[in-house]
Amino acid sequence: MAIAKGRIHQGISMYLLGDLSPEVTDANLFACFSVFPSCSNARVMWDHKTGRSKGYGFVSFRNQQEAQSAINDLTGKWLGNRQIRCNWATKGVESNEDKQNSDNQNAVVLTNGSSGGQEST
Repeated sequence: MAIAKGRIHQGISMYLLGDLSPEVTDANLFACFSVFPSCSNARVMWDHKTGRSKGYGFVSFRNQQEAQSAINDLTGKWLGNRQIRCNWATKGVESNEDKQNSDNQNAVVLTNGSSGGQEST
């Protein structure tokens, strides 16, 4: 996945978080990012058929500078049993289903391990 600076839509910066541990919940995700006061929402995406985490989620910020600070501060931190890595993501990272909910918004990918800006699928 190529890395590019995202856009802001209606003053909200949204992160796309990839490679989340299966045990990470919305509450865990929000707790991790809520150290930044402009963090407004966090949610993990779930497979409705299996009831299991899809391994990614979204975190929204009202302030782009704090969103960038979150990238800088949380890269290499542990969330659940995986070390996270933050990057700005290009449009189209999400699945078609989730793209409808996050189109035209900033996204950041948190990946596990060193991928040199690339996420394996």
